[in-house]
Amino acid sequence: MKAEYQKILERLDVLEQQGVIGAFDKRTITELSRDVMNEIAQKYEKVRKGVGDMMGGALIETEARKILNQGIDLAKKKQQLSYCRWENSQSRKSQNVLNSA
Repeated sequence: MKAEYQKILERLDVLEQQGVIGAFDKRTITELSRDVMNEIAQKYEKVRKGVGDMMGGALIETEARKILNQGIDLAKKKQQLSYCRWENSQSRKSQNVLNSA
């Protein structure tokens, strides 16, 4: 079972290097594969630990999601900032029109 999961990881590495999948997709597939492995190997602690160690710990999956969410939050903040700047410029234009009248 451990050898089979090693092959899966190698295939995922190749797909990531080829640009077929991104790092987040790779981590998600790895996490889901580990969940399936845990279900299959429920009664075999040594097998589960060996394959789990090879596939990466929970910290890595959490980190991948954390990075993705930080990127999404940053994009939202930049969009809000752009809107505020635009809104501010519109307000100044309106004020200039009123002052010149």
